[in-house]
Amino acid sequence: MNLMADAPEPTDNGVIGNQTVGSVDIPPNTGPPLAGELLPNTFRGLATENPRNFGGAQSARIFDAWVNDLVNERDRAKLLAEENQSKLDQALVELHAEKLEIVRLEGGISQNFRLGLAQRACTFVSPFLFGIAVDVYKNYPNQSYLIFVFAGVLLLTNLIPSRGKRR
Repeated sequence: MNLMADAPEPTDNGVIGNQTVGSVDIPPNTGPPLAGELLPNTFRGLATENPRNFGGAQSARIFDAWVNDLVNERDRAKLLAEENQSKLDQALVELHAEKLEIVRLEGGISQNFRLGLAQRACTFVSPFLFGIAVDVYKNYPNQSYLIFVFAGVLLLTNLIPSRGKRR
């Protein structure tokens, strides 16, 4: 057997040349293949049309009741899943709101901490400036007033209220 003799010619690629470009339209949205009550109705129809295949008329009725029970369980499960999903969505919204509140409060805490540090530093430095102002007042009374004012302003920083709402 000669494989080279049985191979087609390289120019014979099987293309006729009359192919056209397909449509660019998006096909309509179709539902899943077994949407709705198609599957339960199919089982019910099989049980009613051929009860002998299901072990007789009584067994076909039992099978039909079983299918009805499964459909009811499915519907209850869907309803429960939708309720749980709505609860989860609501909890997610509440969680997001709480996280935003935590971020806002943490920002306020860090800002109040920095303000507290600045106030403590001003409280610590102002008595030294008052002491320096008293010493300067003995020799240069006019220049000491500027140091007194600056020390007083530093001491008054303790009266600055912290920002944010009080609870």
